[in-house]
Amino acid sequence: MGSAPQIQKAPNWSVYLALVAGVVCIGCSAIFVKLAGVPGTASAFYRVFIAGIILVPWWLLRGSSYPSMRDLVLILAGGFFFALDLVLWNSGLLLTSAATGTLLANNAPIWVGLGALFIFHEHISLVFWVGLTLVLIGMAFIV
Repeated sequence: MGSAPQIQKAPNWSVYLALVAGVVCIGCSAIFVKLAGVPGTASAFYRVFIAGIILVPWWLLRGSSYPSMRDLVLILAGGFFFALDLVLWNSGLLLTSAATGTLLANNAPIWVGLGALFIFHEHISLVFWVGLTLVLIGMAFIV
């Protein structure tokens, strides 16, 4: 017996438009930080604060359940390290070019791969290393 034919929905183009807008905004964020000319701590604070003004009420209105204490601690730790990353990146952007600061900030996959390999003794697939090599070649090309 054959299965029923699958009905394909038309793509929701607003999702793709939102994705493109997000990529453009993130891609221009280093330039916005440089143009703002405020200390890295201030620009990082407002970046997180404005997002919180939008996301917290949205989360509350959705009626989502509250996270467990363990999850809350992990959420707060992740938020702290993200804020620290933003402060350091935004401060670094004021000391160097936007391209160099962004390049250095986006080397995380290198350290994650090496940390997983040497600290956690995980087997990293060949696909990861090939992808990382391609990214490094692209990064060198941009520099």
